[in-house]
Amino acid sequence: MIVIFAALLFPATVQAKRVALVIGNSAYVNTRSLATPVNDANIIADSAREAGFDDVTVALDLTMSSFQRELLAFREKADGAEVAMIYYAGHGLEAEGKNWLLPIDAELVALADLAAESVSLGGLIESASGATITMVIVDASRTNQFGQGWAPNSRSVPQGLAKFDANDVLLIYAAGPGQVSTDGSGFNSPFASSLAKRLQQSDLPLQMLGGIVRDDVEAFTGGVQRPFASVGITGTPVYLVRATPKEPKPPAVIAAAGPSDSAEPSYPEPDSPRLSEPEASTPSTAPVERTEAELAYVPPSTAEPDLPSLPATPELPKEGYPDCRESHEVFQMPFDRAEDINQCTVKLDQYYSETLTPFRERMIEHQKAISQLYVDKVGGNMQYSPKSQDGFYAMMMQEHADSDPEGINLADYRAAEARYQKDREYLQDRFCFNTGCGGYPVPEFDVELALARPKLRMDRSAGEMENGTVLASEAANSGKTTKKKKKTGSKECKGARSGGGLIGGLLGGALGNAAGLGKVGTLIAGGLGGVIGAEIACQLDEKEQEKAAEATLAIVEKEEVGAVATWQSPTRADVSGSSTITALTAEPDGRKCLNITDVAIIDGEETRIAKQMCRGAGEKNYTLMA
Repeated sequence: MIVIFAALLFPATVQAKRVALVIGNSAYVNTRSLATPVNDANIIADSAREAGFDDVTVALDLTMSSFQRELLAFREKADGAEVAMIYYAGHGLEAEGKNWLLPIDAELVALADLAAESVSLGGLIESASGATITMVIVDASRTNQFGQGWAPNSRSVPQGLAKFDANDVLLIYAAGPGQVSTDGSGFNSPFASSLAKRLQQSDLPLQMLGGIVRDDVEAFTGGVQRPFASVGITGTPVYLVRATPKEPKPPAVIAAAGPSDSAEPSYPEPDSPRLSEPEASTPSTAPVERTEAELAYVPPSTAEPDLPSLPATPELPKEGYPDCRESHEVFQMPFDRAEDINQCTVKLDQYYSETLTPFRERMIEHQKAISQLYVDKVGGNMQYSPKSQDGFYAMMMQEHADSDPEGINLADYRAAEARYQKDREYLQDRFCFNTGCGGYPVPEFDVELALARPKLRMDRSAGEMENGTVLASEAANSGKTTKKKKKTGSKECKGARSGGGLIGGLLGGALGNAAGLGKVGTLIAGGLGGVIGAEIACQLDEKEQEKAAEATLAIVEKEEVGAVATWQSPTRADVSGSSTITALTAEPDGRKCLNITDVAIIDGEETRIAKQMCRGAGEKNYTLMA
């Protein structure tokens, strides 16, 4: 191996210039403060000076404005320098595949705030890119602490920072992509302690700095934390400090304490008490003793193990979608059609909650699983070459993209969801068409046929009719049709209709007793309450109003779609009527409503109105809705 010192790499005519910006953010205003970043920044600054940096700037607890000022000033220093190093310790996070470093005054209410309230890793690197050798060291792989209301739109890794490769840059993370670093229990973090020792280690090429620090931290934390390095600089060894030949000494031992141990890690002491600047001379041939931890990692001669396989992509079941949107057409009675529409809507909603929603949840878990697989098995695993790790990472990211809401893995899901929405809107329209809501008129139906009709029973899953249900074709052949002249309301009732008033007091006396309200308890009586719409009630005398009210009470007690009750006037032979439940709806909060059609036939003229009666969750009585 040919060894070339930094003095040979850089022209002798250029004055040595090594600059460093060391940042430590601890005193965060809007999230959890951090214990060690300020301490870590100070120890790294001291180590940089010992390693030969002649311009070291220490910047602590930076706000967004001061962060930007420091980077602008450092950019001028780094231009033309031999080595420019930026060290950052503080909060950082990943969102949409980008890494962001947070000043102490960041609020981050929403994802859109990142660009205005934080500094991108790319911006940090750009500030040092004017040097021949650019070093960026980031100790920011901590858990997002900005509250439950703010969630980054990230799918690449579950936490920590995302992988970032940059040409002509030595980039070192305190933890691998997607991992979280620890501050430790001492004055400095394990990462900063190792970096401070290794930065001034004699004859240690910069290209090996990240690997040596990785071994130290992994041993100290028991494998919990593994730093990550991206070496984008020249392959020719570059040294900050050259060892002075001396007598060999026994190798030092690196402490392998657990994460909870409070003792500081022990690292090998430098070969000389004070490190010298690199010399522009031929390297000494005298041997230099090194511990095993200081030696470059040599890949095993055996072949790489196979990369793990990605978990199988979830698939949406091909069968199971309720194909019932037109099944109501087989029924003649509007309330039969409304009941069938209700049942079909329930099936659609069950499909959405039991099939579509769980599938989407499985897809999210799938994305988490492939990220965790990379973090646990591949990223930073030196059994695999950088090429293999990068290939697996690219494959993982492609699977993430394919499993996003607009990705190809959710094409069937999107089609099923669109079909569900379309069918549900259609059924809502047909429900109103058959019940008289949403601007549709109240549908006409044959009262005699409704009375003769058996209770609706149909096995909708099998599509078979039971108990002699009357179909449209049967009704057409039955010859049972009643022709009545429809009337929207007499002139004397227009005032009542326009005022929207109700006939009150009907349930306060004889009618209440006759209807058995004390036992049934289905209706609230008194005041302006009532059960008959004003458009019909104004055409009836008091006895006829009582009969009409009794018909409503009878069907309300049944609480069943299709329930019909008829009445005959006790005072006039040509006055009769009916009440029919055309729809029953139950809401998730427990509220239940009945759609009721009232018919009054007076002198052969028919008046038909629709009304709604509802009761709240936990209530026993239905009330007429104005």
